[in-house]
Amino acid sequence: MRPIRYGACWLAGIVAGVNVAQEVISPAANARGCIIHAAASMVRGPAVLSSLIVKTSAPANIFDGQALAITSGYSAFTNSDADILKLDREFFVPAGLGVYFISNKNRDGGMMQVIYSLL
Repeated sequence: MRPIRYGACWLAGIVAGVNVAQEVISPAANARGCIIHAAASMVRGPAVLSSLIVKTSAPANIFDGQALAITSGYSAFTNSDADILKLDREFFVPAGLGVYFISNKNRDGGMMQVIYSLL
């Protein structure tokens, strides 16, 4: 496996409400397209599901937009449910689309990360 050269890493600890989108890359910042190299999250909350969405504006819910990744499993995380989202292949996101994390339930802890390059 070859090393990748990347431009930025977005990392956030998370506490957010139902259907509150976290903007990773704004549509305006993505003026020439971008490459998402990898993404991951572990977000704590009861039966929470998360998506990494691309769209021209912030999504209203986990199904609103084009999903690059969705929750792939649950794990015990400090005696609470946690969703696990992992994107381990590169995706090209066309210019004018933003990149967002969003969950369907209250998130009371965890982390999210996206490694990307703006073109």
